[in-house]
Amino acid sequence: MQSGPEHMPKEAMVNLSTEKKTLDIYQVLEKKDLITDTAVMDPYSRGSRNAKMSWIWKISAERQHNLPDWLTEIYRVNFHRARARMLRYKEEKVLLELEMSNSRRSIEYRVAQWRQRANDTSGVKGVEIIQQSLATLAPER
Repeated sequence: MQSGPEHMPKEAMVNLSTEKKTLDIYQVLEKKDLITDTAVMDPYSRGSRNAKMSWIWKISAERQHNLPDWLTEIYRVNFHRARARMLRYKEEKVLLELEMSNSRRSIEYRVAQWRQRANDTSGVKGVEIIQQSLATLAPER
């Protein structure tokens, strides 16, 4: 077991031989669990799209069926945020896979292009012709 004041209630529950189901519901209370989320009042506020609901709010949902409207709204907002995050991650994955594929094809195209240029000797012949014509035009010394 871990020690510290935040772990004491959990340790007490274990010492009282509390059922595993109950121990799984009640987690160690951390500072981030106590932060008030104002997303219900202003769901469009900056930085609120990645906010996650604390486990404290999830406990009452498992026990109650007739929730107050404000709590139902909290669950609804958090559900839609989580769904939007999931859809963004899926879209990002598709875009990254396409970008990787396009990068690979672009590099393969450039490799083929430079190999073709390396095998092309027409440039060498052109330089020889120019040098010959310059040699014939140059006055002899």
